[in-house]
Amino acid sequence: MPRPGIDRPGSSVTENNWLRSWTNDLYLWYDEVADRDPALWSTAAYFDLLKTTATTPSGNPKDRFHFTVDTETWLAFSQSGVSAGYGAEWEILAASPPRRVVVAYTEPNSPATAAGLARGFEVLFVDGVDVVNGGSQSAVATLNAAFFPAASGETHTFTVRDLGGFLHAVTMQSANVTSTPVQNVGTIATASGPVGYMLFNDHIATAESALVNAVKTLQAAHITDLILDIRYNGGGYLAIASELAFMIAGSAGTRFGDLLGERVDHQQPSRRRRAGHPGRLHHLRQALRLRSARQLRHDLLLDPVQGRERERLRRLQRRLLAQQ
Repeated sequence: MPRPGIDRPGSSVTENNWLRSWTNDLYLWYDEVADRDPALWSTAAYFDLLKTTATTPSGNPKDRFHFTVDTETWLAFSQSGVSAGYGAEWEILAASPPRRVVVAYTEPNSPATAAGLARGFEVLFVDGVDVVNGGSQSAVATLNAAFFPAASGETHTFTVRDLGGFLHAVTMQSANVTSTPVQNVGTIATASGPVGYMLFNDHIATAESALVNAVKTLQAAHITDLILDIRYNGGGYLAIASELAFMIAGSAGTRFGDLLGERVDHQQPSRRRRAGHPGRLHHLRQALRLRSARQLRHDLLLDPVQGRERERLRRLQRRLLAQQ
C-alpha cells in the first residue's frame, strides 16, 4: 500500500520487475531461483516465488526468512522496539504435531510478566485448543491467532506448565510492547575471574544506549571473559553491530576486519559484495552515537540469513505453526 506523499504507485509488472532485478543482484542464493515471467503473477504471489526451494541436510528450508513486513510496522519496531504482542518470545521447538512451544524469554513490564510467565514454561492449550496435537485447519488458525496477535487489545487464554510441572491457566490481552533488546547483564564467578554475560535480542535503534551501559557495567566489574548471548537475535542495523564489536574487541580487533565478511559475486567476478568496509567499524561507532532516528532507519541492515538462524520479527509477521 503506497504511503501518501511518500511512495509513488506502480503497476504490478513494474514492482515485479524490480523484485526480479533485486533478487538477481543481491539475493544470496540468486542462482537457485527459477526465472519466471513477472507479468504472469500478482506482486504478493511473485515475491513468494523469489527464493530458493533447497533444504539443509537436516531437512529445513535453506531460506527461512522470506517474508514481508509493512513499512509502518517495521519502523515502529526498529526505531522504538514497539510491536503488538504479550512480551513473550515463543520458542517453537516443533511446529507440527506433536508440537512443542515454550517461552524463551519475556519482556519486562509486559502482559507476559504480569501473568507470571517465565523462561521454560511450556504452552499446552490455547483458547481450548490442544497445542501439542491439534491438527485441524481451524485449530491451527486459532493457535496462530493467539500466539501472534495482529494488534493490541486481543484477549486469549493459555494453559501452561511451569518448570515444576504445575499447570496454570493465564489470560493475557495483547498490547503494544516495547522490546528491551539488552537484558540480564551480570557476572558469573569462575576460578579464573568474573565472566560477563548479557542477553542481546535485537539490533534496533534503542539497543545502542543499553549496550553502552551494559559494557560500562561489565567493564567496572573487571570481567576476564564475556558471554554474548545472541540466540534469539536475527539481525538489524549494521551500525549497532559495528559499535558493539568495537566496544568488545577494540580498534585492534575490528579495524582491519570486515564484520560480516565478503563473498565473490559469481555473476560479476570483478565485484565483491561487502557487508561493511575494513577499517570503518571504528568510524561507524563514532558516527552512530548522535545519529537521529531518521538517519538510522536508512542504515544498512544485517542479513538474518548470514546472521543468526532465528526467525526475527516472527511476532510481527510469520505464522510458524502448521497442520502436518
